[in-house]
Amino acid sequence: MEPAFNSLADETRSPTEARLRFGGASGSGPSIISLEIPEVKLLRLQKSAGPEANVGGAAVSRLLVEAGIEITFVQDNCSVSSEPGTIRGLHFQGSPRAQAKLLRVVRGSALAVAVDIRPNLSTFGRHVSATLTAEAEEELYLPVGFAHGFCTLEADTEVAYKASDHYSREHESGIAFDDPELAIDWPLGGRKPIVSDADRALPPLRQFRSTGVNLAGEKSIAQQPMRILVTGGAGFVGSAVVRHLISRTSHTVLNLDKLTAAASDAALASVTDDPRYELQIGDICDTRLLSSVFREFHPDAVLHLAAETNADRPVAETEAFLKTNTIGTMRLLQAANSYYQELDAAARTRFRFQHVSTAEVYGGLSALEPTFSHVTHYEPLSPYSASKAAADHIVRAWGHTYGLPVVVASCADLYGPYQSFENLVPQAIIGAAAGRNLPEATGSETIRDWLFVEDLAEALAAVLDRGQIGSTYLLGGIAQRSNRQVVGAIADLVEDFVGPLPDGRRRRALIPGPDDLAGGDYRYPLVDASNIEKDLGWLPAFSFEAGLRETVSWYLKNEGWWRPQLRAVEVNGPTGRAAQALGVGWPEISNAAE
Repeated sequence: MEPAFNSLADETRSPTEARLRFGGASGSGPSIISLEIPEVKLLRLQKSAGPEANVGGAAVSRLLVEAGIEITFVQDNCSVSSEPGTIRGLHFQGSPRAQAKLLRVVRGSALAVAVDIRPNLSTFGRHVSATLTAEAEEELYLPVGFAHGFCTLEADTEVAYKASDHYSREHESGIAFDDPELAIDWPLGGRKPIVSDADRALPPLRQFRSTGVNLAGEKSIAQQPMRILVTGGAGFVGSAVVRHLISRTSHTVLNLDKLTAAASDAALASVTDDPRYELQIGDICDTRLLSSVFREFHPDAVLHLAAETNADRPVAETEAFLKTNTIGTMRLLQAANSYYQELDAAARTRFRFQHVSTAEVYGGLSALEPTFSHVTHYEPLSPYSASKAAADHIVRAWGHTYGLPVVVASCADLYGPYQSFENLVPQAIIGAAAGRNLPEATGSETIRDWLFVEDLAEALAAVLDRGQIGSTYLLGGIAQRSNRQVVGAIADLVEDFVGPLPDGRRRRALIPGPDDLAGGDYRYPLVDASNIEKDLGWLPAFSFEAGLRETVSWYLKNEGWWRPQLRAVEVNGPTGRAAQALGVGWPEISNAAE
């Protein structure tokens, strides 16, 4: 890529800049360091902090609280740059969507810069910076009132950051990275900076000096505590949503789950002891239980995820789809509507019933047909998708007939940690790692749209926060890949982590058929997610490559979670597509993801 700018010959470092590097720092415990503008903090964590050291984790939260900073982060973002000298920013959002941010480098290294844009302060226009590396246990906290940007120092650098409010295109703004008034000493090493057209067009600081920056405003709904009833919160998707709501918002969650075989205790281990989380074991078809739950919990919103999803069920068992997905949804609506009608005016304004569906209700596409949108006609092709389509219609009917404030969110194909072996991605990960021939089904050229489950959790929270009543939002990952392309990418990632097969062959050799990753002529299902981007400002934080790497790494590191599933298959026997992948005699996987 041809860089967009030449380096500025007369750039000099501002005397007000505090440039720090703590890449190999050590200490007796976590600490927080104020930079030259003291509101900007460098958080230094212990190397042994473990999972809590993840960006925005418990260790970080404790450090911020100790520094007198109480903040809730509601959105994750990720930026991957292939070349050193790539500059992003300088970005900020105005009122009422102004954001505090927490940055770290996941891979590679980058110089992070914070520019003070708080009006009427003597520090307006000054900046501080810190070099962050993937090896260091450090994160940079920027309060509301700072524009931020970074310059990558290495190839393939990934920067992750959390924000205290969701992205809003209407309120986004920024400052020119090469504004002479700022005189930022970008570490380009003689290279031309690589800058997007949008960032190149940002105005200079003087524009905001004359007009001011509006940073005050009310908190968004996402930052106001709510009581949320989540159904099906112990499954693959539901547990991701519950983890998101507890760890990244101030909401209180009641998880109503039947705890079927699809439930996972381990997926909720991180929130089980949180005082804002409670589990209620029960069936959404139990009308008496539902009435009690609404009466005692007093929810501000319902996030309905409970569903039977195993499309490989034998014909004799397909009645389960109708019972849970359709009848169960209707009974939940009945209980919600009875509760809603008794609320006072303020509580009724706040209440939402959000139904989570699937893009499979729209059927399949030929190669020349446009992607699905929220106005596409339904054409379900399986008992599962038919039961979900029926539930969608019932939800909208309750909204139209009884005035219940309903929103529908339909998602594309999902992948991520804690997904069961009915699904392609975990089958392929464990198969490739164990050296098993992958099933013929994975060689299909069917193209799907793939969405990382943590991105879905954030999207559902955005819909609950800002979705328009009566609307349908399609949630896609902007990642169209054939099944064969997905399995090929998984084989390559597994090989990155554990090496080639013992006989020296590439792990791609486990995929049946020719090694041809060209796309196919059938697409099922692909979605047009432009309405959620336009209306709510949501886009996936994880690229397909980044999300898949996270997923492969998780499965290879968590054999203790998935190994019992294989043993259960060996005892009880698999059914459907899983029968091909989950055979007996799986070898141990050593040196996984080290």
